[in-house]
Amino acid sequence: MRFYATAILVLVIDQLSKLIALQYLRPIEGVEIIPGFFRLYYATNTGGAFSILSDSTAILIIFSLVAIVVIFAWQFTLPHKDWVMRITLGLIFGGAIGNLIDRFTRGFVIDFLDFHWRYRLHWPTFNFADTFICIGVGLIVVWTVFPQIHHKIIGISPCEKENR
Repeated sequence: MRFYATAILVLVIDQLSKLIALQYLRPIEGVEIIPGFFRLYYATNTGGAFSILSDSTAILIIFSLVAIVVIFAWQFTLPHKDWVMRITLGLIFGGAIGNLIDRFTRGFVIDFLDFHWRYRLHWPTFNFADTFICIGVGLIVVWTVFPQIHHKIIGISPCEKENR
């Protein structure tokens, strides 16, 4: 249940924020939140992360669909106790579906979170789906590199790990 609840929450946050960006940010130059560092700015992206594979919507849709199927199947293999990984996979799943909806309906992804250093050094503009995907992937890396942290959080001892 945590997988689905997380995925739905991520999807709702992502899609509502993109609708707000479309309605309120597209007609203006952006909204400065932290001067010289962060603004809300409407942008479109026909590529993946960092605009990789720009204008390759079909490839990105196929990649997203494969990732969504793999993540969906993966969550069924988890032990019932592993709520941490279910939430982690839900973050990625919900974010991937959010960006996939954009690609299907618009042909591009709406981005609006713009970090920069005095407008000279820019981090690529992104959205909440991207954020949740990165958090989820980062957590998977942490759980893989430091499994003892993961096991401690969910209450599995090293001996129990063998009997999952």
